[in-house]
Amino acid sequence: LTTVLDCYDFPNAFKTHHLQDIFKEYESIRGGHTIKWMDDTRALIIFEHPATAKKAYVDNLNSPFIKIRPYKG
Repeated sequence: LTTVLDCYDFPNAFKTHHLQDIFKEYESIRGGHTIKWMDDTRALIIFEHPATAKKAYVDNLNSPFIKIRPYKG
């Protein structure tokens, strides 16, 4: 199980607060998450617990704003 989700292909106008809004509901679940920017259209969402990462992944799989996948390193 991974704790890191690869969030990509979102508009390059997106700022940290846009990603925080998308993942807001997971902030208070089992230690929450942090955001690590890779470039203008890609960021890693790093969760403290794999169950939270899995829920965020499943919940956002069909998001119209982002593409998301487990991070493979």
